[in-house]
Amino acid sequence: MEVNIRPQWESKERALKQGVHANGTANGWLSRAQDAEQRRRDERDIKILKTMWTMVAYGLSVFLGGFAIWSLDNKHCSSLRQARRELGLPWGILLEGHGWW
Repeated sequence: MEVNIRPQWESKERALKQGVHANGTANGWLSRAQDAEQRRRDERDIKILKTMWTMVAYGLSVFLGGFAIWSLDNKHCSSLRQARRELGLPWGILLEGHGWW
C-alpha cells in the first residue's frame, strides 16, 4: 500500500503526466486547481501513511507483549499458580498470564 500512495515515489509518474521531461524541461503545465488538488492528495496520503504505520506499531507491540506474557506464564507456571493462591481473588487474576495474552 505504501508504494501506491507515497508522494515522492510517484514523482516520475507525476512528471510524465504534467509533461515534464526527464531533464527537467516542461512541455506542458498544470492549472492552479490541479496543482492544489495534487498537494491536497499528497497531504492526505502522508496522513494515511502515518496512521498506517501507527497501527502497524500498535498491533505489533500488542502481539509481542502478549507473546512475552504467555512465554513467562509457561516458564513460571508453577510459581505463578502458587502466588495466585496466596494472593486470592481478585488480585490473583492479574497473574493469569495465559488469560491475558
